[in-house]
Amino acid sequence: MPRLRPTPRLAIAISAVALLTMALQPALAPAKKGNVKTVTASVPVPLLAEGSVTATCPKNKPLVGGGFAGTFAEPAGVIPIGSQREGKRGWKATGVNGGLAGATVTAEAYCRKEAPKLKEVSSTVTVEGSGPEATATATCPGKKKAAAGGFLGTFPGGDDSIPTLPVSSVRSGKNAWSASAQIPDGDVDAPLNAFVYCSKKKRKETATTQSLTGEATVADVRSPDCSKGTALAGGFINSPPASGSGGIDSLIVPLSSQRDGDAFVTRAVQVGEGTGQTTTVSYCG
Repeated sequence: MPRLRPTPRLAIAISAVALLTMALQPALAPAKKGNVKTVTASVPVPLLAEGSVTATCPKNKPLVGGGFAGTFAEPAGVIPIGSQREGKRGWKATGVNGGLAGATVTAEAYCRKEAPKLKEVSSTVTVEGSGPEATATATCPGKKKAAAGGFLGTFPGGDDSIPTLPVSSVRSGKNAWSASAQIPDGDVDAPLNAFVYCSKKKRKETATTQSLTGEATVADVRSPDCSKGTALAGGFINSPPASGSGGIDSLIVPLSSQRDGDAFVTRAVQVGEGTGQTTTVSYCG
């Protein structure tokens, strides 16, 4: 089994998140009844290892988007490193257990009868160990528009490696999807994949940004409700504290991105002092 080199600051942050999450646990608003069905699947992730799970839509309700979550139990946590379509009806989430026992990774598939056919395009970039943030952008062909997107990072394994940590996964222009990640510590390079799911019609978007201040700060950032239609896909952008020292001491890590009624919610944790920002985007249809 590959080993993840625990980093004290990251482990402390995850432990703090676990305690805060259990103590505060802000409740999401109940989802509105509508024609979107959510299918959820979870799996335990072994200590210091990678795990993945796929939620699958029923045959009569094709996939329109998906979400992910790394859950916590005192004092355990999973860092999600992947959220992507699996086949034509599934959504897959991948996470790495950051050195704390008993955690799970969850995938959510959002399904709707009135769903367009989606064409998948992918792109790959190499993320350098202890290097700058890297971005992969996948672009739809011809006149097709980006309806949703996803990402997949890597856990290289070995004594001196940590996973690619997602920074953003968001639509870029009308017809592309960009995913960014970094490896803030270590000397092992790893690939990052961006996925765009293309259709004929562009989805409108809503977005909101919230500040996170201080070590181990957790925030649930909810986009505004879709004014027309409902939230079918989501994206996020994390901007770490500008005053941080960089690397492992200056991060914002997304813990989940999930549909909540007519909007999406991103849960994120800040590692390091200063003030950073998390933006959540909903794509409506």
